Amino acid sequence: MNKNVSSRFIIFSTIALSMCLSVAPFGNGLSLAAPQWVLLTLLYWSISAPNKVSIGTSWVTGIFFDVLTNASIGHNALVFSLAAYVGVIVYYRIKHYPIWLQTCYIFVFLFIIQLINIFLIKMTTGLSNSGLYWLPVLTSALCWPLLYSSLKNTQHNFNTL
Repeated sequence: MNKNVSSRFIIFSTIALSMCLSVAPFGNGLSLAAPQWVLLTLLYWSISAPNKVSIGTSWVTGIFFDVLTNASIGHNALVFSLAAYVGVIVYYRIKHYPIWLQTCYIFVFLFIIQLINIFLIKMTTGLSNSGLYWLPVLTSALCWPLLYSSLKNTQHNFNTL
């Protein structure tokens, strides 16, 4: 198999797996705190391989995720595209930071993305005020080191540079 085709296959497989994790039923209590797997995976690949996962890839992934989760079409596409844009811009800097510092940056970034997300939901569906909307930001930031090491291992094992 061609190296370019296999690396794209691995990247898209990890994105598809993150979509499956995002819609997997974990029960009411756990689903409120579920990490934003797709967003984290797109962030990793846009930081690690910006020539393979770009804003367009994130937009298409967002459209698929909108359909999958029955969200307003374009909602996740906008959020994922903004995330990829920031990932592509800061990838030179954040790529070489230690994992604890990356986690801090990811937390702040996810907080800002969640603000945009809440604004979009409030504009389209009239979201009620709840502190539970911030829980996925915390769990996503806590899952970043695990996801980072898993995807870095995958990237290294399959040579997807």
